[in-house]
Amino acid sequence: MKRLFFIFFCSGIVANIFCQNIIKQNIYYENLNHYNPATTFSDTTYNYYATFYTKYKILTSNSYSEKPYDFDVSFQGRTQQRKGHYTAGYTYDGYSFFNRHLLYGGYGYKWQIKEHSLSIGAKIILNFDAVYWDKFSVSHYTGQQLFVMPDIDFGISYRWKGLNLGFSVKNLLALGERVDKQVLLHSRRTFLINLSYNTHFSSATIAPYMLFSYDSEINLDIGIFTRLFDYGKISYLFRGKDFRHIFILGGELPCGFCIDVGFDFS
Repeated sequence: MKRLFFIFFCSGIVANIFCQNIIKQNIYYENLNHYNPATTFSDTTYNYYATFYTKYKILTSNSYSEKPYDFDVSFQGRTQQRKGHYTAGYTYDGYSFFNRHLLYGGYGYKWQIKEHSLSIGAKIILNFDAVYWDKFSVSHYTGQQLFVMPDIDFGISYRWKGLNLGFSVKNLLALGERVDKQVLLHSRRTFLINLSYNTHFSSATIAPYMLFSYDSEINLDIGIFTRLFDYGKISYLFRGKDFRHIFILGGELPCGFCIDVGFDFS
């Protein structure tokens, strides 16, 4: 039984950060499960897949909405017949006046007909939001307060040869947390469409891909992924909403480990 561990690191420079309730991962082409629970890791030679993803932003302004870092730890596996996949994980989403801790678990199932496959999947999420009132200048409250909020992610994925097309909804319930009858924090319901196509050569794989998302605004990621000699990886991603360029380098290490490092700027 083989295991695969991926370690992701990412850094970036931005000017202003607005509070978001969805971590926007930059390194996701080979594992879209963060955005679409109907998908799982793409390497079919492994039964298990563990990831650690972190992102740190170097900020140039001083605002209550700044969020310097976040991270996600997840474990994914395939069932014995390899038609189903499951995932469980923890996410830390840090802001200046509150921290969000997410616990999640999900399951997906695949139907295969010759070269065509259709998958559906869902995640159940528990959000634990710790609000630090002393850091929130417009509030008359003091100390710390914990809010608990459930949510659901749902997705569908279709594959044919090198084509991969998916539709998903994150934060399907889109609940809010109220204080004094006013919404303090709100999880945005986000609709996403992912599309990619793999082209295999003798010593390389090239795949253009895109990720469209809509919550209250539209965002479009357009990128290209390249794998060389089954060991090295080079990717470029353009994030339209932020006008951000993201460059990613990766490589496989002995014993099934892999490290991907990304740098982005706008």
